[in-house]
Amino acid sequence: MSADNELRQFSFKLLHRILVTKKELKRYSIKPDDECFFSKCPDSLEFTFLACSVAENCYHEMKIWFNNEQNFY
Repeated sequence: MSADNELRQFSFKLLHRILVTKKELKRYSIKPDDECFFSKCPDSLEFTFLACSVAENCYHEMKIWFNNEQNFY
């Protein structure tokens, strides 16, 4: 599968809220807990992409990288 197809598949799952997080894995008894791997807070799509401190740090680092690449200050 090409990277373009994988990105489309990920986008589709994200937009339709069918990405699997530990919350869903716990619901179906696949995992014993729903804690975020990094912060031990309850995991969900909203938490993973909006509230997790690791995600926030990643977004911040990407912004710095992008601004450096594009010479934005």
